[in-house]
Amino acid sequence: AYRAYSDLAARALANLASAAPDSAEMHQVLAQAAASQDDFAGAIAQYRKALESNPQLPEVHYELGQMALANSQAEPARQEAEKEFNLSLAEDPSNAYAHYMLGEIAWLRSKPQDALASYERALALDPGLVDAHIAAGKALVLLDRPAEALNQLQEAVRLDPSNEVAHYRLGQAYRKLGRAQDADREQTAFRQLRDSHEPVRALYQ
Repeated sequence: AYRAYSDLAARALANLASAAPDSAEMHQVLAQAAASQDDFAGAIAQYRKALESNPQLPEVHYELGQMALANSQAEPARQEAEKEFNLSLAEDPSNAYAHYMLGEIAWLRSKPQDALASYERALALDPGLVDAHIAAGKALVLLDRPAEALNQLQEAVRLDPSNEVAHYRLGQAYRKLGRAQDADREQTAFRQLRDSHEPVRALYQ
C-alpha cells in the first residue's frame, strides 16, 4: 500500500509540476515536503508564496500557522501563528484543529483558562479529537479540577488506547485525586507504550 500510494503521489506531483510549476498548489506541496524534512523555515517561505498566488487556497493559513509555531515558540512566532489560525477560522469556523492550536498558544503563554476554552471549542466541533481531550485534561489538572480532568483523559484513552501521553496524563489526574493504585496502573501503561514505540522512533531518526 505504501509503495502504491507513493507512486501515485509521485505521478500526481510530476503532472502538477509540468502543468503549473509556479502555482499556489505547487508551492503548497513544496511546503509540505519541506515540513516533512523538518525544514520549517523553508516550509514557511513556500506557504507564503502559495498565499501570494492564491490567498483563498484551502488549509494554507492553518498549515502556515503550524509551521510558524514549529519553527519557534517565541512570542513573535506565537503571534504569527495566532493570526494564521484566526484567518483559517474566518475561512472555516468548523476547523476544530485551529481552535486546538489556539489553545496551545494560550498554554504557551501560561494562560490555562484561555487554553481550556479553546480546547473545549475544538471538542464541541470534533468530540473525537484526542489531542484536545488530553490538552483539556492537562489544563484542568493545573486548574485544580482533577475530577473533570479525569473525564477528559479517560475519553482520550478510550478513543486511543495506544496513546502514551493520554495514559501519562491520566495517571497524573488519578494521583491528584489520591487514587494511587489507578495512578500506578496508568504509569505502567505509559512506560510500556513508550518502550514499545521506541523502535519506531529510532527507525525514523
